[in-house]
Amino acid sequence: MMNSSNTTYFINPEDPTEQTRLLQQALYLTEALGGLFPERDLAGVTSVLDVACGPGYWALDLADAYKEQGIGVIGIDISQRMIAYANAQAQVRDIEENASFLVMDVLQPLDFPDGQFDMVNARFLETFLPALRWPAVVQECIRVLRPGGMLRVTTSEVASCNYAAYERLFQLSAKALNLAGQGFSHSGHVLGVAPMLNYFLRQAGCIHIQERATLLNHSFGQPYREGLTQNSLIGFALLKPFLLKFQVTTGEEFERLYNQAEDEMKQEDFCAITPLTTAWGTKPTSGS
Repeated sequence: MMNSSNTTYFINPEDPTEQTRLLQQALYLTEALGGLFPERDLAGVTSVLDVACGPGYWALDLADAYKEQGIGVIGIDISQRMIAYANAQAQVRDIEENASFLVMDVLQPLDFPDGQFDMVNARFLETFLPALRWPAVVQECIRVLRPGGMLRVTTSEVASCNYAAYERLFQLSAKALNLAGQGFSHSGHVLGVAPMLNYFLRQAGCIHIQERATLLNHSFGQPYREGLTQNSLIGFALLKPFLLKFQVTTGEEFERLYNQAEDEMKQEDFCAITPLTTAWGTKPTSGS
């Protein structure tokens, strides 16, 4: 197993609790985003790469849903634990012929030839990708796309809330990430990745670039409230060492905020939203 100190992830990707958190997140995230790939139909698509796939939930669901159409999906992630789980799930679902998973570091050149995939999907690269590395990683995703293929990137931003402690924990997380060189915000209160997506796609040579915003509502009484708020609390607990490392809080303050946030979530007037941005573009053909 890899050591978390050797990666830029702010949560150790080999931590079994993080795997559980991501699997819980999968229960609502795809539905909240409008489906596996709402931006277009998959006519003519035969090969898909899922970058930083985690436990493989998106890739597994895509391969399962399009098994009869013969779409092949490869997921890559740096975590041996995540990849082992994803490959086991492909076998359990009887889709191992069109879903496979490989341990691969996205910060290194991808071990695929030019033009291998019809589509590349990348979700939440901000969880590990230094700000200065975004252009190179996007360019590498474009390299492995065939001409006319599509790159799709989804990123999240810190949540906003009408209660102080819950919102403060998100702000501290953003501040630490910016101090770690993984955000684009000058103030440090947000990550600032979403506004950059269009620029990165243009710089990589993409055409027909589009963007779509989604608001995940985890207010009291909303469909995704329980999953999103619990997912956030698990994430904050896992983030604690990272926040302390960059000295954006103290252990005493963190425990006070965490306990207060738990109480805030139970209030009937608790309101919170997490913004997501999806941007996608097409690799030009030679005649474009």
